[in-house]
Amino acid sequence: MQSTDRNNDIEPTERSRTVGFELEFAGVGLARAADIIQELFGGRIEKHSQAELTVNDTKLGSFRLELDAEPIKKLSQFLESQDNSKEPLDSLYQQSAQTFSRAVNEAGAKIVPYEIVMPPVSISKISEMDKIRARLCDASAKGTREAFYYAFGLHINPEIEEESPEYLLAHIRAFSLLEPWLNVAHDVDVTRKLSPFVEAYPKAYLHHIFTEGYRPNLDQLIQDYHYYNPSRNKALDMLPVFAHLNNDLVRKLYGPEEKINARPTFHYRLPNCDLSDPNWSLLKEWELWLKIEKLASYPAQMSELFSAFMDTEKRNAVTLLHNKDEYVTEVQRMMDGCHAA
Repeated sequence: MQSTDRNNDIEPTERSRTVGFELEFAGVGLARAADIIQELFGGRIEKHSQAELTVNDTKLGSFRLELDAEPIKKLSQFLESQDNSKEPLDSLYQQSAQTFSRAVNEAGAKIVPYEIVMPPVSISKISEMDKIRARLCDASAKGTREAFYYAFGLHINPEIEEESPEYLLAHIRAFSLLEPWLNVAHDVDVTRKLSPFVEAYPKAYLHHIFTEGYRPNLDQLIQDYHYYNPSRNKALDMLPVFAHLNNDLVRKLYGPEEKINARPTFHYRLPNCDLSDPNWSLLKEWELWLKIEKLASYPAQMSELFSAFMDTEKRNAVTLLHNKDEYVTEVQRMMDGCHAA
């Protein structure tokens, strides 16, 4: 089978690209997590607030650790910004503010996760990042399945290889077709499926991007993406790379207040963060991401899979979900053929 040969049969250890990871978890405080990173990779710890730390100048780069809730971070920073006063009452207020800041931090962690934002590393260094996962597991960190309200995720940020709209569209198409299969392959927790953070692209968008002759330029690709996906809370969030390529347009469409970190990466948010499972690893989740990249390099196979999607949809005019198992089986057959090619 003919491929465009962008990612054909490339092992992670052979790639010169970089990838970043973001881990969401509970059960291990930010200070202890920072100590673990420092013990593994050196560096210096800098505390910005009870809700935000960095480990700078490690042998792999700088790590950011935070309570992943912007309102709570801002409140914590404000409370801790209150200077000590010479007045007894003011001093008492300052001490109370610090105590309340710690309480906010601890209470918030029951609802929103702690997060480690890892620096981009070469793909051959993923095993190094997995050492953090192993140490957090040993320290009894709690992952996705530890509580019904832990919709914790692993975010994967692979560096793009091209900036062309054709390249980006191919990956959007590949993910759209693989999404039902990926939910099974990642064993995505039901809490995450019910959360608003990893929504699939709407079927109308899938139909649109597979319209015959659809060859948008970059601006049109971004505008169409926004029309069908006005929220950034998608399992494959394209806004970071779109903002990297045309920040003005993205801000015009999504608003200046939307939390979008422009960078030359995809932002893949579907996997669980199963830190409490000793058999779970970043590398395993990365290898599933590579399935998207591989399919993206086979346009003919994507067209065939879209036809299978359409056939399944026609057999169930209400929703694809009723025939999900049938479609997932077809995707698996297709992926097996792609692997053998």
